[in-house]
Amino acid sequence: MSHVISATRCLAFALAVSSTPAFAAEPITGKWFTDNQQALVDIQPCGTSLCRRPPNFE
Repeated sequence: MSHVISATRCLAFALAVSSTPAFAAEPITGKWFTDNQQALVDIQPCGTSLCRRPPNFE
């Protein structure tokens, strides 16, 4: 009987996990205002990291 309960739990878990949609993280690259809205910064890829640059940086 315990094998049936274990199998049922495994099946329920598998269904719950597989039915959950995968959400991609929102990208952080782009132009952003600071918390106080006093400055605009540009976040862009920089090698394997991200760099903060002044807007319109060439």
